[in-house]
Amino acid sequence: MFYLRVKGTKNQFMRRDNPYEVTSDLSEAAAYERQVHAVSRKQAYKASLGTIDRSTKKFEIITEEVARHGLASADRKLHV
Repeated sequence: MFYLRVKGTKNQFMRRDNPYEVTSDLSEAAAYERQVHAVSRKQAYKASLGTIDRSTKKFEIITEEVARHGLASADRKLHV
């Protein structure tokens, strides 16, 4: 499954029933079995906003494992 998470957060996701609101509950979050569907939803969300409102949230597509464990990013490496 793939989720749309607000960039810069660990547990804020696009709601299934309203793409303009966020939730921290994965059962209420929009979930997609294929990454391409999540990409389509993200593009539709951006297109619906136009270019005027810059205060809207930016979303990133993440896997279910990352969403469930609240990881900052699956591909980010630890700097030791």
